[in-house]
Amino acid sequence: MELARGRYICFVDSDDYVEPTFLQTLLTAAEKNSADIAEVGYYKLFEDGTKKHMLHPATVLRGDRSSAIFQYPGFFWGKLFRRELFESVRLPEGYWYEDTIVHFLLFRMCETFVYLPQPLYAYRINERGITKSSVGNPKAIDAYWILEYCLAMSDRLQLKRDDVFYEQLLYHCGFILWSRVKSLSEDVQMAAFVLAADLVKNNRVASRRRPTYLYREVEDALLQGDFAKWCLVSRYM
Repeated sequence: MELARGRYICFVDSDDYVEPTFLQTLLTAAEKNSADIAEVGYYKLFEDGTKKHMLHPATVLRGDRSSAIFQYPGFFWGKLFRRELFESVRLPEGYWYEDTIVHFLLFRMCETFVYLPQPLYAYRINERGITKSSVGNPKAIDAYWILEYCLAMSDRLQLKRDDVFYEQLLYHCGFILWSRVKSLSEDVQMAAFVLAADLVKNNRVASRRRPTYLYREVEDALLQGDFAKWCLVSRYM
């Protein structure tokens, strides 16, 4: 990325592939809308050759509508990014779950986002891949450490600490963290919970609106030190 000089950056995972019109479709959409991020639909490709399309409605989000971006997949793949987004953001080496950077940083930095419901990216379901092999692996705790990195980068980039920031913090300290550490020992799960609770306590904002029900319940569990409630509520976020 440091050597890149083009207008855009695109990622394709090593075991996936793209349809022939993938890049042209993204480029056309990005240029037409002056988009910071352009995204297309994808399909899950199973080992027996069957496909499952994963699509959202077509949209262009600008300015104050940008919070709606969080309903779209927060993966590095399947997108075209304006290169300038990466002038201050890097992928830390050795971490799992780098996609947190898309959801927690790049989506919040995005001024214009465009999505096209064309399934042009093939996400291969690999039973031997990292998604499957991460179950029970101690390195799954990276889900917490990458969040700390994102919080530090958020402050360095002077991104707004608003409702969107706080709701994303609750989401990542709730469902995302729980889903990644739930297969580890209860001691490790408890440690991740305690660390996440400190993040929420130290990064609360004077919100203009109350979070939705499940977000409030996760917030209460973290602030009250209720580990059992956190496990229960996080799975339904």
